[in-house]
Amino acid sequence: GPRVRWPLFLILCMGLYHSAGMVSLIFAVLVGLGAMRDRRRWPEGLGAMAIGFSVPWLVGTQWHYMTALEAYSLAWPFGFGRASDIEPLPLSVLRLVFLLPVLVLAYVVCRERLENAGDSKETGRVVAKVSLWEKLGVWLRPGLAELIASAGLVAIVAAGHCFLRASELHVRFQMVHAATEGNWKEVLRAARQVPPDRADLFYTHLVDRALFHTGRLLDDLFSFSQHPAALLLVSEDVPPAPPRFWMVSQVALELGDINLAEQWAYGMVEGVGECPRALETLALICVAKGQKEAARVLLRKMGKIIFCGNRAAHLLSLVDQPIDTDAPWLQRARHLKARRCREDYAVQVYSEEQLLRNLLGLPMESRPESHTAPPEARFNNTPNDRSPLVSRNRMAWEYLMAFYLLTRQTDKILEHLDDWMTMTDTTAKLPRHIEEAVVIHEVPEPQRAEVASARRKRSVSDETLQRFQQFVVLYGQLQSGVESASEALARELGDTYFLYHVFGVSGAKR
Repeated sequence: GPRVRWPLFLILCMGLYHSAGMVSLIFAVLVGLGAMRDRRRWPEGLGAMAIGFSVPWLVGTQWHYMTALEAYSLAWPFGFGRASDIEPLPLSVLRLVFLLPVLVLAYVVCRERLENAGDSKETGRVVAKVSLWEKLGVWLRPGLAELIASAGLVAIVAAGHCFLRASELHVRFQMVHAATEGNWKEVLRAARQVPPDRADLFYTHLVDRALFHTGRLLDDLFSFSQHPAALLLVSEDVPPAPPRFWMVSQVALELGDINLAEQWAYGMVEGVGECPRALETLALICVAKGQKEAARVLLRKMGKIIFCGNRAAHLLSLVDQPIDTDAPWLQRARHLKARRCREDYAVQVYSEEQLLRNLLGLPMESRPESHTAPPEARFNNTPNDRSPLVSRNRMAWEYLMAFYLLTRQTDKILEHLDDWMTMTDTTAKLPRHIEEAVVIHEVPEPQRAEVASARRKRSVSDETLQRFQQFVVLYGQLQSGVESASEALARELGDTYFLYHVFGVSGAKR
């Protein structure tokens, strides 16, 4: 009866919209057309279509606080919306899947017309139509038609499995999810499954963050595909895309540049929408800056998002507590407060080197001659005479060294070796890529195998010297035209800084 049928249909449309977006509209249209096949049920069919068109507005704009354009383009592969983020081939397959119900409906209509035409007894012009439908009936016979429809459905499902669930896309989703959870070992495990030719800047950025958090940034940096712009994603070479907002804000937050993190988090809210992670990041920054009322406003907005109410309520209760409380969220805010710079500076063009040196209190023109602490006005925490640069911000120091490696500035790496010795035990072994950079700087020409001076001046391990001599031999063979030298370089030394410094190639060993 209508008392049950209409509420049930509304619930089905809302549930389908939650799980599949605008697919619910196709469902409502098909149900409406099915009802309108009977002329006496035209009002019922129009009502079903009206409910289908109203569900995105009801659920999207009123429940999830989307804009009307976002609500009516969710998972819709035609026109506006998120379809622009999908690669062309998967997008074409997705459009075919959406067209499948239309093709099925056309087939049903043709079958009905064929049956009606077969029962017609009229003559004249109608007879010609009957003849046309009889010809079409050869292709619409029940057995052949069902076979063609089944084969088409299997082909579309197979294509969808191959392209929409492509392994590298699925792995990238795993990497992003693991990064949001702070499971950096899982990020690296998933990253090793992505073919090197499918690696982009966002993939490389997550790999670099995972390498730092696992303590392997300056040892395994060139085991993966690398690009200087991927380190911080602030360069103009990075294409504009929604993941960039989140990634820049998070790495800036970890580095301690909370002004940059705040800027990109607000950019994410403006460009992508009021997603809960951006709102929570902004609230955390406001707490670190002492702007508690602004943090409350952001967390109340976050509480209106479905599935985030409990989290927002918990964080609201923490805002009213002193910042020195032992709660993990407040500990993170306290950590940001201790590392942030008090002195603002205008940025016309983003520079990775300038950003990182500012976090370390280093001027851009030259490095300080002595290890004196940076001006007290720039930092909240007290100076540390033993390690004024690195003990404040080890991530900024390692990222600066990685930037110099990626941009082949070995001279600047040698300038900062004393910082490493100050930061750790003086007998600590240098990271592998730093050792390789020292050898390259001390031996300018790759053809030279005399590395005794490098060994005397800096503490370089025997393994690094052996790898360098092996590289010199293979490089000489490559210059002589030996075809196997290229494969040997990739197989034996494909994860070294030697290969990257000379050829600009990394991750070749994979």
